[in-house]
Amino acid sequence: MKNADQEILKHLQWDSENSRFLLTEPHLLYLTRAQSQSYLDAMGNPEYSSGFHSATVEVIKANLPTILGKFTRKVSLIDLGPGYPDKSLPIGEYLKKNKAELYYYPVDVSDSFLGLACRYMRPFAANVVPIESRFEDCVSKLPQEAAQYELFVLIGLTFMNFHHSIILTLLNQIKGPSGKVILAAELLQENAHMEDVLQRYKSDAARDVAFGPLRHLRMRPEDADHLVSFHNSRIEMSFKLRGAIPPVLANKGVKSGDTIVTAVSYRYRMFKLQSLCKQYFSKFEIFTSKDNSTAVALCQ
Repeated sequence: MKNADQEILKHLQWDSENSRFLLTEPHLLYLTRAQSQSYLDAMGNPEYSSGFHSATVEVIKANLPTILGKFTRKVSLIDLGPGYPDKSLPIGEYLKKNKAELYYYPVDVSDSFLGLACRYMRPFAANVVPIESRFEDCVSKLPQEAAQYELFVLIGLTFMNFHHSIILTLLNQIKGPSGKVILAAELLQENAHMEDVLQRYKSDAARDVAFGPLRHLRMRPEDADHLVSFHNSRIEMSFKLRGAIPPVLANKGVKSGDTIVTAVSYRYRMFKLQSLCKQYFSKFEIFTSKDNSTAVALCQ
């Protein structure tokens, strides 16, 4: 993205209640090709990704007939934050096997992720139209034909990077009056040990992804301590800065000793996810992995 510095700094906010800076807009982690590659590297690192996205894919695969239902011959799939489109591929394969035409619309700020998604989904789609955009701005950029067919909006675990009031309202807007939403979330178990939940986010791979916005602003990794905590119903990844602060940050009032939160991931217990789906949608069904650690909700 051009002017990535400006985009990052635009979202830098002071959290007076907790005396720290916030830089938690999810798209800031994927603005550049280097950041996108860091994420793909993390997904390929078992220390970080083991069971992470694969459980989502397995739940989708196991419940495709129910999730897609009696679809028409033409289906639109809006894929929010596809990365490597492992969640969309089984949908594309299933539709092609059942002789349906898929119109695929991946949405991302990263041209790298869009290129990847298009390359892997093209064999299963009648048409592929990449939308380079933040989720918040994509509705006006979607072709009108997307709403003319049976419409599904898909978002994987990226769902957890947003506060529920923001992402669920947005998903309703994107799906329109007759579309359906497929969303995924990791569930917080009743007997969960929080240290075990946080451990994955302490890995070098996770740190590298979360540090991306600060690296782009010329902060050196060796001048920042990586912190992981659970606060306000979410996992927070932050960095306590020490040593020299790059001018671009110093000009915004950032000082040595300050903490900047760069990534968050909300966690829900099953009853909370059910309550939210009921609040924002007229109808929903939730499917879970065998160990009940991951949920996929079909909402309309």
